[in-house]
Amino acid sequence: MSPPRFLDTSVCPYNYSQLTGLTDVETGGVGIISKLRTKLVTDLGWTEPTSNLFKSPSDPVGRWLDVLCTRISATNIEFRVRDNLGRTVITRRVQISGGGSTVNFFCGKFYAIVEVVGTPEVFQAFICETTQDLTLYYPNAIFANAYRNASDANDGNGDAVGELFGFEVSTPVFRNRVCAISQLFDNTVWARFTLPGSMMVDEFILFSAIESTDSAMTGRMWHTWIVDTSIAGSTDLALPADEGGVSATFRTINLAGSNNARIAIRKSDP
Repeated sequence: MSPPRFLDTSVCPYNYSQLTGLTDVETGGVGIISKLRTKLVTDLGWTEPTSNLFKSPSDPVGRWLDVLCTRISATNIEFRVRDNLGRTVITRRVQISGGGSTVNFFCGKFYAIVEVVGTPEVFQAFICETTQDLTLYYPNAIFANAYRNASDANDGNGDAVGELFGFEVSTPVFRNRVCAISQLFDNTVWARFTLPGSMMVDEFILFSAIESTDSAMTGRMWHTWIVDTSIAGSTDLALPADEGGVSATFRTINLAGSNNARIAIRKSDP
């Protein structure tokens, strides 16, 4: 059976990689920027229009994003994310430990996620998978965030599941964008289905305002499931990858939970 579109690797190829003991965000061709170049440009068809600027392929209705990576210091890196209309969604940063950090890279044709394990500090940028709308009715389907602001301060706007910046009408807005966030994840009305062993999983569906303050479902995050926060970060889980029940390996991100929800992102196929 064919997979749901947000899990379809023929539409959105993906890869995972990890760096350990990183003491400089980028030096001598080793670091976060070099790893993103390999995973995005070499492996997934992104381009590099100018040095350290990585541009995604266009989705089926022409949306794309680009990510400019800038080494601020040995421990700090800045990410500027723009959408296909040339609008800046974020300019924010993450920081590694000078004593050495483990960094996970979850990358896909339409997304890039960098997780500094520990605190954690996470950068994420993606185009939503908009199955129910393959037109430009939702022009604002690109979301991004990172743990620190452009002054290297932890402002509390990037440390939990669903906390994302995205354009609403004509302004980038920060909010928690997980649909049905008013209900706890362990409320069975929200949870889509329960796996053997009583593990509940759900699609990571996001929303955005489309007119004035009216909100609507925008789409899903590619290759991502919501699981319960009782499952620790950096846990590998066998979760559904298509309608036939075939499982792939998904790894939980260490972001703080939101209403008992944690996200798990695809790491490898069976």
